[in-house]
Formats: sequence, structure tokens, C-alpha cells
Amino acid sequence: MPIPASSITSYNASSPTSRAYWSVRQDSVPSEKSRRQFENSSAATLGVLDLFQSDAQQGALHGDNVRSVIVKAGFSESEVAKIDNSPSSESNKALCDLLYAPDDESFSDRVDAYIELSATAMLSKTNGTLRSLLEGANPGLRTLNQSQGTTRADVYQLLTGAAFLRGGSYGSLTDVGLKMVELLGVKSEDPSERAKELCQACIDRVQTVVDQSATLKEAQTEHAQLVQDLREKGITLITSAGNSADELWQLRNQGFRVDDSFDDDVTSVGPKIVVGAVDPMGTAWIEDDQVAYFSSDYPGVNLMAPGVGVATMSGPETGTSFAAPLVTAEFEKIRRSHPQWTIAELERDVSAKFRVPDAFRLNLAGFNTAGS
Repeated sequence: MPIPASSITSYNASSPTSRAYWSVRQDSVPSEKSRRQFENSSAATLGVLDLFQSDAQQGALHGDNVRSVIVKAGFSESEVAKIDNSPSSESNKALCDLLYAPDDESFSDRVDAYIELSATAMLSKTNGTLRSLLEGANPGLRTLNQSQGTTRADVYQLLTGAAFLRGGSYGSLTDVGLKMVELLGVKSEDPSERAKELCQACIDRVQTVVDQSATLKEAQTEHAQLVQDLREKGITLITSAGNSADELWQLRNQGFRVDDSFDDDVTSVGPKIVVGAVDPMGTAWIEDDQVAYFSSDYPGVNLMAPGVGVATMSGPETGTSFAAPLVTAEFEKIRRSHPQWTIAELERDVSAKFRVPDAFRLNLAGFNTAGS
């Protein structure tokens, strides 16, 4: 299924598959642009990895709202660095070309490459950003927030988004969708049944390709090591768990076969704090909290924080993206109050201030980490 890593060791401009693998891999290499963005953030001890507005005329983007949660928790603008962490336009275009650009390459290989690289792209870009930080781009940073990630459900949405016509009658297919029907062996002639069969085939294809992806596993291994290297320098990474639990539930409710891992964030590897979301249910009592319907739930999730109606610069927002910065802000306050503590000690203390998932309650010694 997935293209072997050996097939992308050299760049071939005439091959959409080669261009896509090359572009995504290049995002993992620190660039001069990624280094320059740290020049004006020397006072910051907190950093937010995300996508930010490029000028004042542009409305607030995801990263601006995430960062504002930390600022509203009592930090100054200068203390919270904006760290752009969006995949390059080159890699985004290369991914689109896999499905849409005319070419003689196998459509099967191109679909599998699209799935594999869609799952890997954010992780690859993050690895490049973390490498820049390890090079000393901003030696003052100690606590990082990343409210970005990728689940199999996200990749499935991208794939089916390319297959079905928007605004058309149910089951109406694009040219890409018609090619996928043929590729995936969909037999039904009735539009409604054909759509259901295609959706199940896409679910199965995404699950298989992601599970078998050598490229993703390589990026995950690199990521885990980079996070460990940051940890050894006294830098903690706190990330969101993902918002795909409701997608998993909806698919199953519609009768589709979906693996439990479909809502797992593939970037949740290494010694980091992964934050899910709870719904406070309109009360201040922790006992009333319920796991938010959208919050992805898997063994790597360490803490749960309020993620419904969180105050941001654009108004109330909902998602694990906005639960994570609440933990980030609290973690940094504890770190400043106890500068001599190890990261493991800081983790244990912050865990007392937020809900710990039942599956994780047995081991608070160091989250999914090793060492201090």
C-alpha cells in the first residue's frame, strides 16, 4: 500500500508522487524563515506553534485565538511567542496534485501517497520547527503549546471531500470520486448505496495505509526524539488531543465499521502532555464535568481541561485546541514559582489541578515520559 521510503530518496520533478514526498520531507528541515521568526521573541518563555494572521487587516486565525487563551490567563503579549507552524504552500500544492493533476502514474499509488502524506505533513513541519528550537533559535522558551494535530478521521474527511460534490445531491461524485469508485472496487449502481460503499472503502483504505506507513512511523520516531531532546533542555511541549471523537461516533452510528484508533492523533508521541477536553456543564464543580463529545480519547491523553466556551480574542471557542492552552498557562505559572523543579515534578503538580483520564490515573509518575 504505502510507497516505500526507498522510492523517494531522489527528487523527480515530473512525478507528482516524488514531488509530494519531497515537499513534505523538506518541511522537516529547519529553514531560514523558521529561524528568523524567533528574532523578535527573545523575551518570551512561552511559545505557541500554530497558524497566525499575517497582518492586522486579516481576521484572527486559529493560532491567534489559542495564544489569546494564554495571554488572558495573565501573561503579557511579549511573554508568549508566535511560532508559525503551518505546512508550506509547496507541500500543500504537491498533495493536491496527487489527486487532481493529470499524470500517467498509478492512481492507486497516488491515493495511497495522498493518505500517507496527509497523515504525516503536520508532524513533518513540526519536526522542522522543533529542530530550529533545538538549534537555539530562542533559548528563553520553556513551555510550548501546540493545538494542531492529525487523526485518521481528518485524513478520511480530506479524501471524501475530494470524492463528493459539495452542494450536490447525496452521493454525487467528482471526477476524483469516480476514479476512486473504480479503484476501490465499489459495485453499487444506486447513488445512495454507492456513496455508503465508497465511504466504507475510504475508511478501510485510510486505516490500512496509515497503520502500515513507514513514512509516518519515521516522522513519529523523529518527533519523539526531538521532544525528548527538548525535555532534556528543560522545555515542555503541551498539545491538544484532537476533536475527532464525534466523527468516530457518527460514522459508527451510520453503520460503518471503524477502528477505535480512528480518532487518535498520530502526532501524540513522545514525552509531551496531551490534553483532552471536558464540558464543565455550566457549573464550577469538577464533579459535574463530562468528557466533551468531540474530545478524542486514547491512552496517550494525559489531562482533561475545560474545552467548551473558552474565552478567546474572537469570543468563546470550543475544542481541545482551547483546552490545551489552559494547561500550558498553568504549567508555566507553576514552573516560574518552582524554577528548581524537574519537568516530572511540574507534571505531577499540574495534574492535581486538572482532571486525569481514568485510563491514565494509575500512573502519574511521569505521564508518557521517561526521565526528568
